[in-house]
Amino acid sequence: MKIDLQGNTVWETKLPRLAGKIFSEVVAEIKTGDGGYLIVQYDCTAMPEGGNMEGAIAMTKLDAKGETVWVSGGALDSSQITEYNGKFVASDNLYDTEKKQSYTRYRWFDSEGNELGTTEYCLREEDIPPFVNRENPDWFTEALVPMDDGLWQWITFWETDDPNEESPAYVCQDSILTRVPEL
Repeated sequence: MKIDLQGNTVWETKLPRLAGKIFSEVVAEIKTGDGGYLIVQYDCTAMPEGGNMEGAIAMTKLDAKGETVWVSGGALDSSQITEYNGKFVASDNLYDTEKKQSYTRYRWFDSEGNELGTTEYCLREEDIPPFVNRENPDWFTEALVPMDDGLWQWITFWETDDPNEESPAYVCQDSILTRVPEL
């Protein structure tokens, strides 16, 4: 929904349900260079006991009037998106259990929502602050930050008071900027 400064509705758009039976939510949105909007939508289909939620996710491009231009889905699992050099970029933080390596995968899309390819950034030892568990660091991407000299990723690291607790309190935080490898 877009509302003007007086509180009047300019336009309202209902996003299509992807597969959700439990809940649906917008997990990210940005205003695009053409005056439209790019939205990442998540539909939850199952919440297994003791497991991760299951669902479907998609990017929806709206024009400046709130009309759907295109929808792009697939294995997208991101709440971080940005527009950079005429492309859209979504990032996923992942962990390779075999290599015991944390990394970020960037999925690049053209202005029509077609996937152009992926790049990756592996978390390096020198990136990890001293207080963080080096075996399996607790980190996430806060934002993708377009700058004049390239696209950067703002990473925040967390350390818990008790890593064995189901819902621990986080007691330390540190953030860094890393450069995103481009296509």
